[in-house]
Amino acid sequence: MVAVHLGFILCYLAWRETRGLPIRPYKYADNMAIRIYKEDAVEECVKTWNLCIDEDQRVLRVLSLGCDVVAGIVEGGFTVWTGTRLLLNFLVDRAVDFAGRRVLDLGCGAGVLGIHALLHHAASVTFQDFNYCVMKAWTVPNVELQSIAVEQKADFWTGDWEDLADIWHTQGEKFDVILTAETIYRSDLYSKLFTVLEAVSAPDCCIYMVGKLAYHGNDGSLEGFCDFVDRKCVFTYKKVQLESENTCYGCLIMTKIKNKGQ
Repeated sequence: MVAVHLGFILCYLAWRETRGLPIRPYKYADNMAIRIYKEDAVEECVKTWNLCIDEDQRVLRVLSLGCDVVAGIVEGGFTVWTGTRLLLNFLVDRAVDFAGRRVLDLGCGAGVLGIHALLHHAASVTFQDFNYCVMKAWTVPNVELQSIAVEQKADFWTGDWEDLADIWHTQGEKFDVILTAETIYRSDLYSKLFTVLEAVSAPDCCIYMVGKLAYHGNDGSLEGFCDFVDRKCVFTYKKVQLESENTCYGCLIMTKIKNKGQ
């Protein structure tokens, strides 16, 4: 998956076919909501219109089979996972301050984490997702939907985390806050995720990550990722247990160990 920088200018980035699709409120916390295009409608539209010739045809074939995740091809970008809402609830409950901060929404999908940051006065938000079609047909249009002036405040990238880590590190890109949810469902993702977190986190960066304590059917887990982080001795973290019906989730609040990676 080649890294692609889509840029800043929303009116040229958003896929025009999305603009005619139904919109729904994505609700979180007690009384907050973000307007987004309905995910099933967007996905069906992508499959019908074949998005663009630049998209990997394997992605379109997988989507046509109704699969949310196929490793290395489609990584769940057209689904808003439960962990995303739990992280939003956590950010609201803890009154996390985004004002003036450079924010990265990693594995963004619908982009609701980054949109929340924009709505709360972040200086800039970079949205990243693995799949180009997710970004073009859903993330960018969702950002465009918001009644806020985001020109030059929102940036959009797609591709593999390790490739992006190299690019962003070379560019000197650093973030004050990194938001990511449901991105540790396979153990082979730990190294990729850690690489990008280490490469782009500013010295005082705060990383908020939500994941399941165990992913049934996959080998990822919050504890497994914590063990991986412990071995690297780059970040320290606090764990907060979260619950959603019968599934246990945890939130990691990660910061760099002083004098590490600086």
